[in-house]
Amino acid sequence: MGLVSKMSYDLSLAHICPHFVIKEKLDLDLTDRRSLHPLRPPSNDNVVLYVNKNLVEKDNPVWGYTLVKDITKLDSKKIFFQSPIRSQNDLFELSYTTTPTNCRRCGSLRIENDFYFNTLGRVVRVRDEAKLIQDVQKFIITVRGSNPFHTYIGTSIIQSIGAKLVDASFTQLTITQEIIDILDKLQRLQFQQQRVQLVTDREFLFRVVLIDVKQSEIDPTVFNIKVIAVNRAGDTAEFEQLIALPGAQDLLFGDPRNPDTKQGYQKTIDQA
Repeated sequence: MGLVSKMSYDLSLAHICPHFVIKEKLDLDLTDRRSLHPLRPPSNDNVVLYVNKNLVEKDNPVWGYTLVKDITKLDSKKIFFQSPIRSQNDLFELSYTTTPTNCRRCGSLRIENDFYFNTLGRVVRVRDEAKLIQDVQKFIITVRGSNPFHTYIGTSIIQSIGAKLVDASFTQLTITQEIIDILDKLQRLQFQQQRVQLVTDREFLFRVVLIDVKQSEIDPTVFNIKVIAVNRAGDTAEFEQLIALPGAQDLLFGDPRNPDTKQGYQKTIDQA
């Protein structure tokens, strides 16, 4: 079968998180009927309020508001209307930028993993070295079996970190071997892929130069993984990632997938 001329690509996933909250639904504080309490602290006064799906300016004669200190929360602000709201059925939505440590999109890591759109509204793609690095990242940090469509992708690194072992060096050796095996699988898949699609030399994983796995001296449940690979064009691609076993506090406050946003602010350790 001949090569397909279309070049291989992937959707760009990792990018700098804007910490932007979009149209967060808020309930009117019935104790004063003038306050709206954002679920996360706004980082600045550039907030956008919608009432019943309509944009409301701060000097609106009916819905005018200011942003004032919220004494019910630590280091946060609230929307305070100029006059009490008497209606019972109004819909309030607030868009604002929050602080990195309280961001539900990135969980304080400052890097968001999601589709990203450019100014033209098109999904941003990655190719060549950028795609190679993203492939290496996805194959390593994905939990094996978590993707029902590609069960062969991923490792059991999290399980290795959580295992009860006396010798930490054995865990490091186990993780290293997992990475070797999964990157070998990535390379074999690229060989198969280039039979039907163009895989550039800059994207192709030629060999792995370094796999360095180190346990944190402060927290034994945190490991730093560093991989340096060389593509077929002779250029190096470097990937480095902190992998931690989630604790009880992380699962409650720090996991951006936590649906109960009223339990408190996220208090995860900033690993950026």
